[in-house]
Amino acid sequence: MKANSDLPISKEMVVKNAEKKGGGYASKLRLRITLAYLFVGIMIVGPAAYVLLTYQGPDERLVPEWFFVLSWLLYYGGIVYILVRIHFWKKALRDVPMMKKQYMNETDESRRACHEKSGGWPLDIVFLATVIAVEIAWILNSPAAGVTAAIILLFTVFVKALFYILARKGII
Repeated sequence: MKANSDLPISKEMVVKNAEKKGGGYASKLRLRITLAYLFVGIMIVGPAAYVLLTYQGPDERLVPEWFFVLSWLLYYGGIVYILVRIHFWKKALRDVPMMKKQYMNETDESRRACHEKSGGWPLDIVFLATVIAVEIAWILNSPAAGVTAAIILLFTVFVKALFYILARKGII
């Protein structure tokens, strides 16, 4: 039996999938682009609105430098990552062979199995929740909560990476 990546998929099959009634892969990409733009808008407008509405002058509490750097990297790195993905998805919509390759990568069973063995969606949700907790603590300038959330975030990244590596090597 052939692996998913060896299946012969023609340009016509991808175009047919993209054009079929009710969506297909192209409509899935368009939805991703729309949601990503919405998310970037919320990421830019939300904190700015919070600061404008609740600013009461400088705060005397000190936040560790590493926490500030981590928060800055997560926030702005996240925006840049989302914008890069939007560009990639738009490019894939215009280029059928690229869309075919992306579709094949998303449906590859070995990658999906590796993702599931490394924690899957539940661990991804915990990861996202800790990223949000770090960002909220940064916006609120709360050192204790921020450091705790950052430590949990780093631990979650470590666990996810460890299990992913073990799953890729076939140990688990």
